[in-house]
Order: sequence, then C-alpha cells, then structure tokens
Amino acid sequence: MDKAGKTDLANEYLMKALKANPGGPSINFNVGLYFLNINQPEKALYHFKTSLNDKKLKQRTLLYSGIAYQQKGWLGEATTIFQQAVSLDGKNITPHLHLAEIYYRTGNKKMSQREASTLVNLMLHDEALFYKTIDLIAHDGHLGNVQLSADLLLPLISEACDNESKELTKWKDYIEETLEKRARISDNSGTG
Repeated sequence: MDKAGKTDLANEYLMKALKANPGGPSINFNVGLYFLNINQPEKALYHFKTSLNDKKLKQRTLLYSGIAYQQKGWLGEATTIFQQAVSLDGKNITPHLHLAEIYYRTGNKKMSQREASTLVNLMLHDEALFYKTIDLIAHDGHLGNVQLSADLLLPLISEACDNESKELTKWKDYIEETLEKRARISDNSGTG
C-alpha cells in the first residue's frame, strides 16, 4: 500500500470514530492532526476547537492550532496561540521555536532574540535536548507540517548562546569583584 492508500485508510478509520463519538476530544484532536498533516488547516482548526476543552489535550491542541494558523499564513493568530501554549508549559521548546521565527519574519527582532534566549536557557542544562533541537532544525525542520527556517533560527540561537556566555562571564566577573572587595574589607578591618 502506498502513502496515499495509508492516508485514505487513516481517514476512513478516523471518520468512523468521529461518527461514533462526534464530541470526543481525543478523536477530534486526532482528526485535527490528520487534516493538519494533509495541509488542510481550516478543517484542523475546526476539530481542534473541540479538543481544547480537554485539560490533558489543551497544551498540545494549542500548539497544533498555532501551527494550523501558521500554515494559513495568519501569523498574528499563530502568535497568540503559541503564547497561550507557552503560558501552559513554558518549558516546551516547540512554541518558542515557532515564536522566534514568527517574530523575526514579522520584523520584531527584539522579541525574536528574547525567544532565542529563552530557548538557550531551556536547553542550557540538557545537552541531549540541545543537540536534538539543533539537528531537528538543521536536518528536517518540520514541526507539525510547518517548515522551520534553519537559516533564520540557527543564527538566532547561536547569537543567544553567545549573549548567554557574555552574561555568565559578566556575572562571574561581578562575583570575583565582590569577593575581592570582601577580602579588602576583611584585610582592612583586621589591621585597624
């Protein structure tokens, strides 16, 4: 069976499940993913609205709804939805990646840099996550059927790494200066 045959079969099973339980959040979420994957974001959004009511699915539904809006080219709506996804789980890097790219594409470089810094901070203590994320962007770039721009995101993340390193160096210098001041005060108080 070729890919089209598998897609038709998946559609058949999903539609049967939806007919059996039209208000089911999980079914609607999966139907939404199906439509998102075949590049029908309008239909995906329709089904994602039902799955937003399920607390367990809300964060993922917001994420994929943002991707659907991004597919449609509605970047303002996508931004709002990705921000909501971040508010539910600020440690999930995927909405931050999308926000960094959207902000950059819409000319808001400051916000784009802020998202890149957030990404670096999230990955700072998880080397595996760092490599996985960079490889995803560089080699595949697909997050929910939306192609992320490696040429845009990788330099942003690299710059954020550089800025983080400079900031940490400043903090280290400040700590060392503070220790030196304490030592001088201690030396002066001991001799007086």
